[in-house]
Amino acid sequence: MESERLERAIPAASWSWRKTLISLAIGAHILAIAWQNLPARMAVGGIYKWYIGLSGQLQGWIMFANLPAESNRIELIARFPDGTTKRPFGPSKEWSAPVLDVVMDAIKSEQMARPFLAAVRATFPPDALPNDLRLSLLYRPLAKPGGDAPGQPAEFAVAKEFSRKW
Repeated sequence: MESERLERAIPAASWSWRKTLISLAIGAHILAIAWQNLPARMAVGGIYKWYIGLSGQLQGWIMFANLPAESNRIELIARFPDGTTKRPFGPSKEWSAPVLDVVMDAIKSEQMARPFLAAVRATFPPDALPNDLRLSLLYRPLAKPGGDAPGQPAEFAVAKEFSRKW
């Protein structure tokens, strides 16, 4: 009963037009995707680029990009009036995640590094205050340019450094 009313309300020809339009749209979509395997110099290249951009399929993938071949290290060194030095939090490879987060935020700019260095100085006892604090971001290429064997470490170089003297 319902289907009879539906058939009378929508003529049979409209179903075939809808099916035809949907089939054409799906076919055009599959064809546009297949065009990406054709050489770019073909005449259909412009149509392909237009359609892929219109349908939102244009993407930039970096899945297989080469990662930078370097190692990073952070140093926080306190220098005392007698010339001795100390690392307030120890070597950076032993820092806990919260300490590392705070230090990474501090090394972003001088506006953030200066209050951080003052706060680190305040953690020392009053009779043993350092007169100089240095925060450095160091990097080292994993292989020297010029054909050295991979894995042969070069020396660390300073990428960014902040220091404060009192």
